Amino acid sequence: MKIILVFSLLTSLSFAQVYKSPSDNFTMTNLTKKEAKQIYSKLNNNTKTKAQCYNKAYIWAYNMYETHRIYSNKIFIFYTSKYLKQRGGDWSYHVAPLVLVDNKKAVFDKTFWHSNTKQLSIQGWVDILMRKDNLALEYTRKKLRTKYKSLKVKMRSRRFDRIEKAKFQVQIEQIETELAHKKININKKVQIKCPIVSNISEIENKKAQDSEYCYLLESSMYYKDPVDLRLFESQSLYMTDFNEYDLKKARRQAFRR
Repeated sequence: MKIILVFSLLTSLSFAQVYKSPSDNFTMTNLTKKEAKQIYSKLNNNTKTKAQCYNKAYIWAYNMYETHRIYSNKIFIFYTSKYLKQRGGDWSYHVAPLVLVDNKKAVFDKTFWHSNTKQLSIQGWVDILMRKDNLALEYTRKKLRTKYKSLKVKMRSRRFDRIEKAKFQVQIEQIETELAHKKININKKVQIKCPIVSNISEIENKKAQDSEYCYLLESSMYYKDPVDLRLFESQSLYMTDFNEYDLKKARRQAFRR
């Protein structure tokens, strides 16, 4: 994806031996709620039908910096193989700008909602992205809880003999296994939460992919996509500026003229 590295990246990279993550040593601008509302309302949402999230986020972050000198982060959500197997879908990740509002992090993402005032907490953003999944898992939780409680009542009853209760116990254990695999607390409403990681290598292994539905990763505003995140680790390159080639490409792919 990044073929032009020798010339186009030299101006936006520096050695990163002292940096532990792509958001290290980067200070975000702290906005007031009024400032955040005004800036969010002006984000260009005149996007093409097949605009890629990373291109939109890159331009939104750049425009906030060029127009208002706002230093923002990016927030990436990575969907795991466990999520894709259970829930389906075509996306492996999504990304949006992350800003600081009254010392609290807020996601600026007009991809799915077009309100001029909608700034979300990180978990609020995840809740919207995972809305259908939360509903589906909540339905599963209620169904399994009803069956689980019924089996527990039967286990305490004198109406059933040892053989029958042994069968009930097997069913109880099967339910507990399913709940654990789907990360459902039988007594708590479902809300998928994504663990936060520092680097993309932490999630690119089978154990990580099989244990969670998703992961969150923050970077500075200069990182465009997972390729950039891998460059940070594999080549110890820390991005310190927007890349002109990427800006032109992102505008062309994502935004209408």
